[in-house]
Amino acid sequence: MKKKFILVLVSILIVMLLGIRWVNLANLSESSNIAMNFLKDEGLFSLP
Repeated sequence: MKKKFILVLVSILIVMLLGIRWVNLANLSESSNIAMNFLKDEGLFSLP
């Protein structure tokens, strides 16, 4: 059960990272900027 949870968590993180990179190439909407700034402040991810 725990192994499945970890697998789901890792897959979500990978999708988030890919999505963030794609969003950076596209034009960010205001809500996306607010959400990304919040995540940066929380330290959930850092952009290279």
